[in-house]
Amino acid sequence: MPGPLRPAITRSWSSFSKYISSRTSTKNSPAASGHSSTALLSPYETNYHPNISGTASTASTTEGRLARSAQKLADDIDSAEEYERKYPLLDLSVFDIKIEDDLWFREVNTAVRKILNGPKYDVSRNYQHARRVVENGKYILEREAKQHQWARDIDPLVVYLGCLVHDIGNRKCKDPGQARDQETIIDTFLAEYGCPSLIRREVAHLASHVSFTLETHSPALVADIARDHPAFRIIQDAVRLDGLGTIGVTRMLISRGVDEKLRHESIDSDVALIEGKFSHYPELMKTETGKRIAEKRYKWMVDVWMRQFWKETVAWSV
Repeated sequence: MPGPLRPAITRSWSSFSKYISSRTSTKNSPAASGHSSTALLSPYETNYHPNISGTASTASTTEGRLARSAQKLADDIDSAEEYERKYPLLDLSVFDIKIEDDLWFREVNTAVRKILNGPKYDVSRNYQHARRVVENGKYILEREAKQHQWARDIDPLVVYLGCLVHDIGNRKCKDPGQARDQETIIDTFLAEYGCPSLIRREVAHLASHVSFTLETHSPALVADIARDHPAFRIIQDAVRLDGLGTIGVTRMLISRGVDEKLRHESIDSDVALIEGKFSHYPELMKTETGKRIAEKRYKWMVDVWMRQFWKETVAWSV
């Protein structure tokens, strides 16, 4: 919420206070005017309540109500400002977005934040995660474009958008009765905000095929997509990088902690996940930049985090 609203609230409250004071001043009192106390107030102000005995009591009630309203508005502004500080939207000024795509992309950006920060998504997949993935994608694209023509031929908007919406309709976050596949969900979502059909269909197709599980079950399918759609290589690498390193360990612990099926397992199972699933990430990277970063992050997970983990968790003496 914009900061200038605060002075406006102050001015409004000051005006209300002066109004109440003027209505309750000595010169307007029943004794001074000779009129009954209720005559000083309009039917709207008294609401025709027979128990209102005078201006002072009504003014006090009105003032209290106004004070509570003003305080609630101020609290709402504080909450909105705190929310913006915690979950700032992408700074679109740093992206290569055409003028004709600016408005709908902004609306998609805001809508994604609302969805990913909603009740169906835990903090390991919230809007902060999406922003990090977009940042990863932007970085990889810039580095690869310096070395490869295939990267220079990519529409950057497809990469940014694919990274941003890759968790919309995620199978772990869908409603039980939501039968539509993720590709259809993403396509429908983007269509609601006016995303051009060619862009949204490609983005929906690519973003819905980045999962590790899908690649292990259908490696040929994923390989074909990576071959035919260079933007996919960057989107998938960007997503997987957020599963490695310090942030990867943090997200893993949070995700498993909120999972009803996994939350009661031994903490040692987290190490097994690092030694198993995440050990394949570096070799599955599709770009040179992504592979280099993945190797560095996974090395930290094994050489630093796991080593310290075993030092602190294995109780040999008891």
